[in-house]
Formats: sequence, C-alpha cells, structure tokens
Amino acid sequence: MSSISKRVILFSSSLIGAYHKDILVGASRYAKENNITLLAYTGGPIKAGIKSLNMRTAIYSAFDPETVDGVILPVSSMSRFVSEEEFSAFCEVFHGVPIVSLGTPFKDYPTVKPDYLEGMARIVDHLVQVHGRKKILLFRGKESHRSSIEREAGYKMGLARNGIKFDEKYVFKGTLVWDEDSEQLAQFLTEKGIFFDALVAVNDNSAIRIIGLLGNMGYSVPNDISVVGFQGIADGEFSAPSLSTMDEVTQELGYRALNVLDSLMAGQKVSSKTVVETRFIRRRSCGCRGVKDAQVERDQSSGDSQIQEQRNDHLKEQVNRLKNTINLFRPKFEF
Repeated sequence: MSSISKRVILFSSSLIGAYHKDILVGASRYAKENNITLLAYTGGPIKAGIKSLNMRTAIYSAFDPETVDGVILPVSSMSRFVSEEEFSAFCEVFHGVPIVSLGTPFKDYPTVKPDYLEGMARIVDHLVQVHGRKKILLFRGKESHRSSIEREAGYKMGLARNGIKFDEKYVFKGTLVWDEDSEQLAQFLTEKGIFFDALVAVNDNSAIRIIGLLGNMGYSVPNDISVVGFQGIADGEFSAPSLSTMDEVTQELGYRALNVLDSLMAGQKVSSKTVVETRFIRRRSCGCRGVKDAQVERDQSSGDSQIQEQRNDHLKEQVNRLKNTINLFRPKFEF
C-alpha cells in the first residue's frame, strides 16, 4: 500500500511493564521524527496455556496486512510457549509485509537485538571477579524461549572464562510468569538442596520478585546471595535492595528497530543483524553501592564530586524518561 504517512504495527506483550513501554517510547520517537504512524498491538505471547494471557491474543485476529506498511515483531516474548514451527505458522498472516524481528533472530527477518551473549558473560565476570561468587544460579525461560537460549550461552561463556565448570543443576527453567514460577522456584531451591551464592535472572521483573522470595526463605540479599537482573527497567532502581542489572537500553532498541524497518520499507538493503550494546548498572543487590545508596549517605559524602556527578546523571535520566513518556501520547501515535 502507499500513503503519505507509512503505517507500522509494533506488537508487544504488554504496555504496563517498563520494558515494552520503553521500546514503544523509542519507536514512537523515530515515528514522530519521520512522519510514520505507529500502532501498538498488545496481544502477548501466543498459546500460553494461561487464561489471562490467552484472552489477550484475540487482538491478533484483527490484523489486516493490507492496511499496514511494516511490522516490528518481538519474537522471543511472543513465541515463548510455542515451537519454531508453530510460530512460523502464526507469522504467515504477515506474508508480503516487511518485518523486523526485535530481540531474537527468526527466519530471514532483519533483527535488532541487545548483545545478550556478552552482556550475560559480563554479569558472571562481575559476580566472580568483584564479589567472589562461584556458585551462580541461572533463572531463565522455558526451552522455547529464544532469548533465554542466547543468555544461557552467555552465562556458560562467562563461567568458562572464569574457570568455572557449567553444571545443569544450577539452571532453573520457568515460564517467566511469576504466578506460575514462584512456587516452582521455591520448591526447586528446597528440594535440590544446592548451595548457591548468586542468582542471575534473564529479566528484571523476575529478579525483583526473586529477591522477595529469597527474603521469605531466610536469605539476605546481597549478604548471602547476590542477585542480578537483565533488562534495565526503571522498577529495579526502587526495589529493596536496588537491583543490579544489565541494561538492554530498550528505548534505543525501539528507535533502531523502526529505523531498520523504515529502510526496509523504502526498498533499501539492510543488515541482517543490528546489535545494540548493553551496559551494566551496579546497584545494591549484587553487593555494590549504587546511586540510590549514595544519596542515603549524603551526610558522609556531600563533598564527594564523583557522588554528586552520579546524582546529576541520575536526575537527568529520570527527567528524560518523563519527557519521553509524555511524548509517547502526542500526535502521530495510535492504539
């Protein structure tokens, strides 16, 4: 189809959570700059087998390929309960429409993704080399969760380069739906009876809830167990203790994904894979002292220019987040 303003659909698991909302913020910024109408379909993962999630996928039946110019597809979050063959069948509805895969390579779609592999390896480096942790538990998604596969590969790479042998018993595979995972994880930790001094979760929401679960089980974070997430959502800054995480720079992901799709829609040749570098945010849950804690100790360090600089950077980041959220609801955006 041809139109003055191109119409693009961004599929999303949720707009309530900070992760997908930040992706949407980044994509909407590019849309606003380039006269693109961006529509959000928040249907969630397909065939989840969980009633509350299954009800949401009804929106996918409203998709009409004749009415849009391109699609951004978060493959890993949408397909985490199905096989590759099942998701390929689902994608047939998009036949003939330019598609960019967000987060995980799939079929021959150009992909925009965080550096899951090196990001996870760097978390392991930090836990071992800075905090002396050796028994590191990995909390990941099911076998079909594609980004968990790559993050586990990064976890293994980090262990290997720190001289630690991989052991399958230190890997917990959940649904990434906390109502489903909490009891199973508690049972896993109790029945396995394994000693671990650190835990890495493939997403921040799980990591935050795991901190609470560990507290209920009598563990102290980070004194007994270091916990690190992977995403960089804002909620982690306000958890107790504040969450150390590998930031996927999600607004940049959304911006770059729509940039690649725009080029694809224009008939230009694009790279098969665009990798966005992650950044490690040190806070309290791993054992480091983050910005939030530095503010609490302001009476002891008010003259410390480095702490003051951290405060300023922290404030700027919050202001930018607020501005981007406000811009999200301005013209050139539709639900």
